[in-house]
This record gives sequence, C-alpha cells and structure tokens, in this order.
Amino acid sequence: MKLIETISEDNKEKAKKKAEAIYRALKTSFLTKYRSIELYYILPDEYELIIGMNYEIWIEVGSKDCSNQALFYYVTNDDGRKMMFNPSKEGYDLLFKKLEKKFRAFEITIYHRKCT
Repeated sequence: MKLIETISEDNKEKAKKKAEAIYRALKTSFLTKYRSIELYYILPDEYELIIGMNYEIWIEVGSKDCSNQALFYYVTNDDGRKMMFNPSKEGYDLLFKKLEKKFRAFEITIYHRKCT
C-alpha cells in the first residue's frame, strides 16, 4: 500500500468515526419550542453514512416507503409523558431543517430521503 493510500484510508476512517460519534451524541435531543411545547427528536438506528472525496460527511436517514424516519415527540406538562408529534410532510421538512443545523455545526450534512 502506498503512503498516499494509507493517509487517505486513515482520513476516511477518522471521518467515519467522527460521524458515528456525533450521530450517537445527537441521536435524541431537544429540537425547538413550538407554540409553548418543547419538541424533541429521535433519529433512527439505521442510517447511511457517506464519506466524500475531500472527507466531507453526509448522513442519510429514512427510506422511500417512509420507514426509518426521524421521530418527533413532546413531553406533557401535567404528568411528564412522552407524546408523539406527527407533523405534516411540510412540517416534517421544517423540523428536519432545524435538525440539519445541529449537524452542520460539526461539518456534517444530514438529510432525509423523501417518501414516495
């Protein structure tokens, strides 16, 4: 193996480890406040990780059949139960844009596959 290939593989492995660690850390968290309700999200366990030529990182979640999507929920004020929040497709896109900003802070692009 040539030195350049070794460096290239090392950089890819570092980028992969970085992406996996950040995904685990941001897998579930507070997202935003919406009409006095605090919204949280949960990312799916399965995702596709892509490392680009210049070691840019993309993470794809979701599938064409609408499975494996990010989930949104809120916690009730009265008894602290978690309640699922099911936004419209447009609402999902808007919430996912807020999620994208969290990953952009780590130079990672996350996106979701559109349902068909």
